[in-house]
Amino acid sequence: MNNTAELKPCPFCGGKADVVTVLREREWIVCCHDCQCGTCAEQSTEAAIAAWNRRVEA
Repeated sequence: MNNTAELKPCPFCGGKADVVTVLREREWIVCCHDCQCGTCAEQSTEAAIAAWNRRVEA
């Protein structure tokens, strides 16, 4: 599944990220293509995207 249009750039390097399926399509993570930073495994693609896109207000 490719949800790159919905994903913010990597908060560490600004790189492109993508949703990756793990554990036989029961869990999903978002991972940066450049620095390999990623989220914890989530139960849905929507939850993985929400975790990735969450940012702390400066």
